[in-house]
Amino acid sequence: MALEFDITDNPPEQALITAEIEQANRALEVLSRKNRRFLIWFVSVILVYATFMLTVVIPILGDPTAVPDLVATFAYFLPYITFFIFLVGNHLHTKRIDRPKRAAKNIVRTMTEATAEELEPIAGAEEKYELVASYRDNTTTLGRGLTKGELDLLAEWVEDRVREEKGIKKPSVHELTL
Repeated sequence: MALEFDITDNPPEQALITAEIEQANRALEVLSRKNRRFLIWFVSVILVYATFMLTVVIPILGDPTAVPDLVATFAYFLPYITFFIFLVGNHLHTKRIDRPKRAAKNIVRTMTEATAEELEPIAGAEEKYELVASYRDNTTTLGRGLTKGELDLLAEWVEDRVREEKGIKKPSVHELTL
């Protein structure tokens, strides 16, 4: 994500947010086409493998006395080859399609404007915290509302201030895993 929110700085203009959403939507379209090509490729590999199994391996395994070493080799290695095909296919799909697709969907989600119900986590924080009020004023000046990414950032900031005021230490990742 090229566009990042910082509540201590000026909020980005609507044109930047719109450009980021359009770029993420284009990436989703490209990934959708890649997903179709990958599916065709993977199904083709599986069909070739299944055809080889049905036409070559199963007839050889049907008569183990014909070539015992070959039968033993097929019987031993075929489950591993099958596992390897699915392992590599899953890894490639996750790395090249699934992760980028999730990232692009997350960009679209964080860049869309928050609804009135979603603004509840920071309700009343404008009166208490000057930073929240000034950021909201800056977004209003730009002629737009808060995006979900900005809202998440402001809600986390408010939660941290409330926790500090109550004297509660923010738990570390190490403390959460124990």
